[in-house]
Amino acid sequence: MNSRSWILLSLLSGFIMAVVNLIDRYVLTRLVKQAIVPLFVLGLVGLVPGLLIILVKGGPDLSWPHLLLGSAAGIAFLIMGYFYFRAAQIEEITRVVPLFYLAPVLVAVLAFLLLGERFPSRIYLGILALIAGAVLISSRRPLRLGFSRAFRLMSLASLSLAIYTLLTKYLLAYADYWTVFAVSRVGMALGLVPFGLLHWPELKAALAGRRGAKLAGFMAANEALALAGSLFFTMAAAVGPISLVNALSSTQPFFDFVLSLILALIWPRLLQEDVGWGATIFKFLAIALMFWGLLLIL
Repeated sequence: MNSRSWILLSLLSGFIMAVVNLIDRYVLTRLVKQAIVPLFVLGLVGLVPGLLIILVKGGPDLSWPHLLLGSAAGIAFLIMGYFYFRAAQIEEITRVVPLFYLAPVLVAVLAFLLLGERFPSRIYLGILALIAGAVLISSRRPLRLGFSRAFRLMSLASLSLAIYTLLTKYLLAYADYWTVFAVSRVGMALGLVPFGLLHWPELKAALAGRRGAKLAGFMAANEALALAGSLFFTMAAAVGPISLVNALSSTQPFFDFVLSLILALIWPRLLQEDVGWGATIFKFLAIALMFWGLLLIL
């Protein structure tokens, strides 16, 4: 893997996750109403490659404290998914996903304090521009972002994502990305146990019968795609500065915007996104700000 491959891997992760976001929105508004259902499928789908990697590579060569940190990373990812799925139920996906830009702020600050990462002021300005553009996308009124329920849920999701990102970067100093990925996914599945016990009646009702089997298969394919995006992110983090990897993969809202606009033109009622001229132009201007930030980083 060459020294600049992390740029392509980060952008590829953002694109894949944008596709996943759109499918999530469709599932949560058209097929199932309980956020625990896609979360449960996410945990089970992640467990399969995690166990396969461990079987092929052998037991992870990590100390017990590092194994616990890897499990904690997986649980943080699971918690992020829970709050994200709940937010996606009540708000347009092109307004929900950009709020993940709260995570790069936390990652940049924590990476500076805990990991010693230092960059020129130009790069921090680029990160802030990316964040500002994403926040503008999430606002229904220019420069008036309210603390809605979706905003609060995504704040918690972003905090969980920041913790997952930093734990992943820390563990990559002690093991390769395959091992870190596997340990975190096993930890995520273990963290799913209390969620499953608490919401078992909902899960059983949603996944029962032939319709439930089709729904589970559909969501499993989507979550497998999400795991691919997460793996690309982990591979990028293994060779690139974590603040920049996180910022580049956060071009995800741009891909969400473009894909949702295309889908709205082809199937207007599919995702129920606001694609009026005012909203579209405002989102486009916010995307332009994000691109400016991206150019500053590169």
